[in-house]
Formats: sequence, structure tokens, C-alpha cells
Amino acid sequence: MTVVLLSVGTVAASQSVGATLEVVATTSIVAEVVGRVAGDGAEVLALVSVGGDPHAIEPTPRELASIERADVVFINGAGSR
Repeated sequence: MTVVLLSVGTVAASQSVGATLEVVATTSIVAEVVGRVAGDGAEVLALVSVGGDPHAIEPTPRELASIERADVVFINGAGSR
């Protein structure tokens, strides 16, 4: 998690004042935590919604585009790619 937090600090420092970060999280739980920490400073997308199976993530083309555009992506899980 330290690496991710350091990356977020680097991204945040490079953003213009008042800009909103685009963030993608693998699960709704991770998205909730990130959203609460970032507040209004980020728009957070969860790839797996509440009740979804995080082991069966198959991003849609729109989600893949969001991942590519994201300022930071939060991934939870050993062996996640």
C-alpha cells in the first residue's frame, strides 16, 4: 500500500490547483475508502459494484478506457494484474 500512496502523492502534486483526480478502484470497498479520503478531490469508479464478485473482473471497453485515463488505479488482492 505504501507504493500506491507514494504514487498518489506524486500524481496529486502534478495536478493543477482545483483539478479533480480520476481514480479507478477494483472493488466497491476500495472505492469507498478512496472516495472518503479524497473527498471532492476525486471522481472514483469501482470496477466491481456492491455484491459483485471481485474474482471475476472482466472490464468492459468503457471501463478499460477509464483505467487508461485514470490518474491512479487502486488494486486490492494478491496476484492482481
